Amino acid sequence: MNNITIYLLHGAGAGHTSEFLTELNEQLSSATGLEVKAITLSYMKTMEETLSRRPPPKFEKLVDEVKGLIPSDEPCIIIGKSMGARIATQLTVSHNVKGVVCFGFPFYPARKTEKHRLSYLAAVTKPCLIFQGDRDTLGNQEWVEQQVLPETVDVRWVEGADHDFKRAKKYNTTLSQLLNQLSQLTQTWITKNCL
Repeated sequence: MNNITIYLLHGAGAGHTSEFLTELNEQLSSATGLEVKAITLSYMKTMEETLSRRPPPKFEKLVDEVKGLIPSDEPCIIIGKSMGARIATQLTVSHNVKGVVCFGFPFYPARKTEKHRLSYLAAVTKPCLIFQGDRDTLGNQEWVEQQVLPETVDVRWVEGADHDFKRAKKYNTTLSQLLNQLSQLTQTWITKNCL
């Protein structure tokens, strides 16, 4: 198993210096014992250097950029947050991807279910695990459970969490505690489905 690398992809608005991705990287490394390589897309590097926000380029361009950064013949697992999850789903045909894990899949833009992104999941040819907050405005539980998803896709609901995995105070759970739990579940899932 140690010859498999995890590639971690960020979302549209926050890179790997964010609290979420910093914590997720550490928890995944600890739980899986695998090397976790964070990929920062070029537009995000510019954002971090200039400290000015900018929208990501067209999605196809982002997919092509990631394709060029990940060796196509080496076994890997791709884990993505939001937009990074969408990108990850597009690499299972072109690369030696053993599995995809999504933290907050953006099933549709906020309040625009008619512009859903189910076709991205239909393209996944390898096992895919989605952690989704039941308060996620980009894919709430009621809507997602009404859809027909491919058999390769396993959605696990995170009670009380929003798209950024912030939980309602009544759950009394820190982000670190939650990501520890989800990383342990990821490890179990990888062992069962990707090896």
